[in-house]
Amino acid sequence: MYGWDPQQVIGNPIENLTVPLTEQEHASVIMEKLRNGEFWRGDFKVKRNDGTEFMAAISNTPFFDNDGNLKGIIGVSRDITERLQRENELNAQKERLSMAQQVAKIGSWKTDLRTLDVEWSDETYNLFEVDQNSFKPNHESFLTFVHPDDRDAVDEALKQSIHTTESQSIEHRIIGAQGTEKTVVETWRIERSENGEPLFAFGTCQDISLRKRSEMQLERLNEQLSLLYAKHDDELEEERLRISREIHDQLGQYLTVLKMDTWKIKEELAPQNQKANGIVENMLQRIDESVEIVRRISRELRPLMLDEMGLVAAMAWHCEEFQRHTGIQTELRSDTEELNISEDAAIGLFRIMQESCTNVARHAKASKLQVRLMSSPEQLSLEMQDDGVGMNVEELDLKGHLGILGMTERAKIIGATVSFDSEPGNGTTVRILLPTEQLK
Repeated sequence: MYGWDPQQVIGNPIENLTVPLTEQEHASVIMEKLRNGEFWRGDFKVKRNDGTEFMAAISNTPFFDNDGNLKGIIGVSRDITERLQRENELNAQKERLSMAQQVAKIGSWKTDLRTLDVEWSDETYNLFEVDQNSFKPNHESFLTFVHPDDRDAVDEALKQSIHTTESQSIEHRIIGAQGTEKTVVETWRIERSENGEPLFAFGTCQDISLRKRSEMQLERLNEQLSLLYAKHDDELEEERLRISREIHDQLGQYLTVLKMDTWKIKEELAPQNQKANGIVENMLQRIDESVEIVRRISRELRPLMLDEMGLVAAMAWHCEEFQRHTGIQTELRSDTEELNISEDAAIGLFRIMQESCTNVARHAKASKLQVRLMSSPEQLSLEMQDDGVGMNVEELDLKGHLGILGMTERAKIIGATVSFDSEPGNGTTVRILLPTEQLK
């Protein structure tokens, strides 16, 4: 280990052979203790024959003659270079871990389940706003930091985890020593003995307060956007109704009067004036076409039968019109002819069906569409199922599908839920479920 031959060592003081110049003073102190009969053990820097230095764990025991004079020293040396390297690496890893925990706001902990003694990492102390030099954590002191409304649930979760081998997790609030309320996520697992006895709980505690605040802000923003969408939708529906009625009543009346006047002109024309009669006949035909266009536009803006005959009749009319315009075979199945439903719910369901039909016509490449309206004591169910190309629902990006986003928002406004069941090549089913209590 030192690189000396026996001939070089015999007769030479050990301190001359193995002690570097920088350690001479330290060595003198150790020798003085040995001369006084004291045993010495410790880590000491020594040198080899080639002059290189290394750390050694040394144990020195003095022995004396009958007169009490120091006769010699029995020493044991062990090269601890590798051990120190491993310790340095371990300390460096601990330092990096501590920095990572600080950045991520994640503390770690260990609980002895037999004594309920607890060990915390530096960041755990920081999360709970306590000084690790003066605060001794244990299970009971930990619970005092847990928000009173969450305390029983946290304690029960920890107790129940003893009976399972799976990792556990719970989100709860804490109140730090300085009064700061935080939301944290505790995740832990149980270490057991060979016979299954629970020994330790190892876990982490992450501060997610910033994330929770962001989630709450986003939730409030979504609520505000939903309210804004609902208000805009109500105003748009009112405007559609107004325009629909004006077109139906006023423009329809004008066209009716125009047709009557045209007939009067036709009656005044001589039969032999074939050219003039042909122009009048063409005018009458154009007026009839205009009347039909006005009726169609009025119905599309707001089907009057939705207000006069109800949702089922309006859906049946729309299915017929959709099939006539697109050529897609469309069938409506309903287990009831009349529904006791509020105006808002009826309009919402009708508009969702309209939007779904539009999506089928634009994107599905379908040949058949089936619309099912089913009522039960618990809920009203509306389903639109096509046999088109389908889509990957998991990869659906609402930003690129405003129609789907519109259906989702309309469903939310009336208290319904909407879901999409589809996969490439197997068509799409749109399902809306409206609880009974939301019908009125």
